[in-house]
Amino acid sequence: MARWRTLHELSVVATLIADGDETLAERYINHDAVEVKRQADDYNQTQVPLGYAPIGKREQRSIDMEFSESIASYGTEFASPYGWAAKRLNKRKPTFKDLQEEAGRAGMNAYYKMASFNVHAGARTMFFRLSSFGRDNVLVAGRTNAGLVEPAQHTAYSLLQITTLLTGSLKNLDRILEIQTFIKIRDAIPKAFMRADRKLRRDEAAYQNELAARRSRKRKRQPGHTIAP
Repeated sequence: MARWRTLHELSVVATLIADGDETLAERYINHDAVEVKRQADDYNQTQVPLGYAPIGKREQRSIDMEFSESIASYGTEFASPYGWAAKRLNKRKPTFKDLQEEAGRAGMNAYYKMASFNVHAGARTMFFRLSSFGRDNVLVAGRTNAGLVEPAQHTAYSLLQITTLLTGSLKNLDRILEIQTFIKIRDAIPKAFMRADRKLRRDEAAYQNELAARRSRKRKRQPGHTIAP
């Protein structure tokens, strides 16, 4: 789910840039100066006190200059994490939720938040896992084939969204047929994963019942075990 989360972020940003003009695309690219400045400041504040060498004076001057030029060109709101979209959204400090709404992806915000549970250190991560079956909230170590329905269907939709943006205007018959084929594949993916999930749950239930039966037989074979009349 965390991997789809990144794909969702890419599809939202790609949608905004595709729907915008050249100026918005330039803002997105030039926002790198803001991110580099933030990283450099963080390095100097946290790593230099630990004994690491500070950023060289020439490099620091270049970073500061590019940052100042960006702010002079686009305004102070450009310095925020999503400042490249501030003018498009008419917000001084737009958030990713704002970007989702502008891109028509607001309905995915709940899933986006859910995808963060098991990769962040919030308390919710202790009680929610897509890979858990039944009432036991088991922490799965390593790979698992459980809990793939939501990630699979969201990935299919996000990939189609990005592919459509890359394809551009559907004026060519070949492109139209390609997209229609992708749509059929996208629609087939959730159904296939749901069938697999139902079979996996049946197999898991049968396995757990077999384990319970084995434990019961083992207890009956133990010395001193009596069977109630």
